[in-house]
Amino acid sequence: MKTAKEYRTDLAALAKKADGITSTWEGKEEDEGFAEAMKELRQVLGKADEIKAMLDLAMGSEGLHDLVHDAKAPASFAMGREVAPGEGELTDEQMETIATRDYKSAFEVYLRRDIDYIGPNDRKTLQEGQDDAGGFLAPVDWRMEMIKRTAARPNVRANATVITTSRDSVRLPKVIYAGDYRYTSGVRMKWVGEIPATATEHRVTDPVFGAELVQIYTAMASLPITLDLLEDSAFGIDEYIIQVLAEAYDLGEEAVWISGTGAGQPQGILTHPQILVDSGDTGDGMRVASGAAAALDPDTLIGLAFELPEQYDINAKWYFNKKSTEKAIRLMKEATTGAYMWPVITQVGDLGPHNLSLLGYPVVRSPFMPNIGAGANPILFGDMRSYRIVDRIGLSIQRLREVYAETNLVVYLARKRVGGKLLEPFKLKVQNVATS
Repeated sequence: MKTAKEYRTDLAALAKKADGITSTWEGKEEDEGFAEAMKELRQVLGKADEIKAMLDLAMGSEGLHDLVHDAKAPASFAMGREVAPGEGELTDEQMETIATRDYKSAFEVYLRRDIDYIGPNDRKTLQEGQDDAGGFLAPVDWRMEMIKRTAARPNVRANATVITTSRDSVRLPKVIYAGDYRYTSGVRMKWVGEIPATATEHRVTDPVFGAELVQIYTAMASLPITLDLLEDSAFGIDEYIIQVLAEAYDLGEEAVWISGTGAGQPQGILTHPQILVDSGDTGDGMRVASGAAAALDPDTLIGLAFELPEQYDINAKWYFNKKSTEKAIRLMKEATTGAYMWPVITQVGDLGPHNLSLLGYPVVRSPFMPNIGAGANPILFGDMRSYRIVDRIGLSIQRLREVYAETNLVVYLARKRVGGKLLEPFKLKVQNVATS
């Protein structure tokens, strides 16, 4: 009986032969030669079915062999490499450690060799970290060391309101009112004297209720890795896989929380309809013009902070990018003295930007905020808790080995279900780069 690897090689050869047969007659009229070709193709496919059945048996046999030897295998076997000369069996204490390996170790074996090649203890451990979609959840403490760029830091989720759900959408009740930013509804007290003129004289306005719907969306990402790299890599390639996929989701979400279209993805803050409404006495509008066609002005920047109603000051923060917007703000100078209006260094002897604030409010940097430009919205100010992020299914990863087996690839497929929407736009103000 051949090994599973040999059977896969045979299947790859048959697949190549089948492709050759079909490509030869593609687009041609049916004739005697075509019939013979189809007969040969059926024979090839029949042979492939036989080899696939043998492959299943070989994989089952190898898996059984692994299960039997899991308790006695040295640590190198669990990590998917050959046993080096002189490596002996583990002691009883070491075997006990293997039997209780944590989820991270089990997950590493799964990434390198797939579920069929791990022992029963690791299999049981992984099952405890499996989501409804069949993927194994990525360990939250996964680490790696590698020469590479440093990813940007996502900050919206950390400042937003995050909730979870078991449904495909969440409906939240709200009070519909926009008459006066100081009140939450139209209900008012009224001085009526000792005897009210009518039974309803004190009833000014009843509250009007509505609801906001936050839809859940699905996001996917994939990463193909060659089997050779998984087998031979000296550094933690499995750790790199997790890091790259997690980074893709962290930053991909950050971009959507800010500028998501709402079509097939969550709606971002800068695409909310209220961003087009000027901030006024009602306090519901988000837009505050910069006073210049393509630049920021210090007077209107200060005005932006004071457009936010005082009841939202306690959690108010600035949100903008560092490279364009913060740089422009820090370079603003007084006309008479030429001194910087908002210097980064605030104390004698201070060597770093420790006091990251503006007008007394904390500054939060996000590289996904727009740059300064005509018509752009480069600055957000207010309480980011007004944005709701709804988690449905956390980040899970599936190892797909059959789809690209003939090309010597394993594909890691990541999946997550999440939604987001700005539900309280009156808690945020936006600096719009425009004259008015």
